[in-house]
Amino acid sequence: MYNFPKIRQFKDVIRHVRIQHDFKGLDDSGEAVYEHTYPYPTLTFRGTVKLHGTNAGITFDKDMNMTFQSRTHEISVEKDNAGFAAFMSRIDRKEFLTQFVESFKIEHCLKDETVVLFMEFCGGNIQKGVALNQLDKMAIIFTHAKVIEDEENSHWLSTKIGYSSVKPCGCDGIFFIEHFPTFDIEIDFNSPEIAQNKIVEMVLAVESECPVCKQLGVSGIGEGIVFKNINDSASEFWFKAKGEKHSASKVKKIAAIDVEKIKTIDEFTSITVTENRLNQGLEYMKEQGFEIETKNTGVFLRWVVNDILSEELDLLTENDLCAKDVGKYISDIAKVFWFKETDKI
Repeated sequence: MYNFPKIRQFKDVIRHVRIQHDFKGLDDSGEAVYEHTYPYPTLTFRGTVKLHGTNAGITFDKDMNMTFQSRTHEISVEKDNAGFAAFMSRIDRKEFLTQFVESFKIEHCLKDETVVLFMEFCGGNIQKGVALNQLDKMAIIFTHAKVIEDEENSHWLSTKIGYSSVKPCGCDGIFFIEHFPTFDIEIDFNSPEIAQNKIVEMVLAVESECPVCKQLGVSGIGEGIVFKNINDSASEFWFKAKGEKHSASKVKKIAAIDVEKIKTIDEFTSITVTENRLNQGLEYMKEQGFEIETKNTGVFLRWVVNDILSEELDLLTENDLCAKDVGKYISDIAKVFWFKETDKI
C-alpha cells in the first residue's frame, strides 16, 4: 500500500518555490541558511482536469505481480472500493502492464523496484453533483507514476504518452488524463498572484463545462484543475484549484486579484525603494552598531519599510494603497540589496 500525496494549495507551492530558491545550505551549527539574492524563477505548469471520484492505484513489482489499492488500503474483488478491483480485473493484465511500461519508459525501474500507477475511479454513482455521473464508471490514469526504491526512497516519473487513442489496451473505460484538454500557464514567482486571474478563468471554464465529459459525449459541471510543474515531477510542485460550486469542500478556491492594483504597487516601489534610500538604511545600521550580517536582516528590512511608509504617506494615499498592500513588496526588493551587501563582508 502506497499513499498518493496530498495535493497542495497554490500558496503552498509559492512558499515551497521561494524557500527552495533561497536555501543556501547549512551553517556551522547545522541551521538552514536562506538568502534572497536574485529573482525568483518563472516556471511553466500544466493543468489537467480534476475529477470527482475516488483515488485508486495499481501496484506491480519486477515479477509483474499486480495488486489494487484505494487511497488508504489494499483492496481486492472480495473487499473492494466502489468496484475498482472488479473493474480492473476484467482487463488483460499482461497487455496492460506492457503498455504501461512502454508509456512511462520504466523498463529500467523494474529490476529491483515497485511501481505504483495512480488513477481516479469515477463516473456512475461514485460521487454526486458532477457531469461524470452521466457516464459509466471509468479509470483515468494520472500523469505521474511512483517508483518505490526502498522503504525510505521513491521518486515520480511522468508518462511519455504515445497513444493515438484514449483507450489504453483497447479497453473501454480506461483513459490517460492528458488525452483530454490540458491548461498551460507560466507563473512568475516574483509576483505569482498575477497568475491567479488566469487560473480562475481556467477553473471557471472547467466548472461550467467539464472537458473530459464533453469529449466523452455528455455535458455538465466539472470540479476544477490540478496543476503540475512540467519540468519537475516532485509533488511539492502540484496544486489544485476548484470553482465556486465546490467551495463546500475543505479546498479553498483561488480568488481573483486586482492586476491594476499590483501594477500600482510596482510603480510605487520603483519610485520609493531607491538605491539611495537603501544605502541610507545601511548607514542607519552602522550608526546603531548593527553588523552587516544576515542575522540582522529583519532590522534592516523594518527600517526600510517604516522609512518609506512614514515619508511616502501622501503617495500611498494618492494611489489608494495602505501599509498592508506594499510592505511585502518593499521587503522583497530590499532583501536582494541587503544580501548582496552581506556577501561583500
